[in-house]
Amino acid sequence: MSAIAPDWCRRFLKIPYLDRGRTRDGVDCYGLVMLVNREQFGRLVPDYVYASSMDQGAVSQTIEEFLPCDWRKVDVPEPGDLVMLKILGRPWHCGVFVAPGLMLHSIGDAVSGIERLDTVRCQRRVIGFYRPFAVAQSREAA
Repeated sequence: MSAIAPDWCRRFLKIPYLDRGRTRDGVDCYGLVMLVNREQFGRLVPDYVYASSMDQGAVSQTIEEFLPCDWRKVDVPEPGDLVMLKILGRPWHCGVFVAPGLMLHSIGDAVSGIERLDTVRCQRRVIGFYRPFAVAQSREAA
């Protein structure tokens, strides 16, 4: 793990990948976003229904339909924010922003881990950073 990742990230490393998983027994990429937000930040984020996280068409359609309704794009991400990535030109993968230049994510046939956002694999794929509307609204009201 990178020396600049916060210590809390350790609790979310090496969780097995599980298609549509939402618990410590296994998570897909969005399941990890849900788990981290719930356990680390005490906030519930919406769950979405799709047949399989490997079905790019269904997942991309769900993202395109619900992301603007439930998440607000932010210019300066904070820990816990969603990192949205495109694969094959469409939104299909996500992770959790943990620190500048780092995300925590889970991808098929692997365990959850930290990845740098400036790698060749990631930097061209990042669509943006998103914060749940309920969190964004409560901060704006403060």
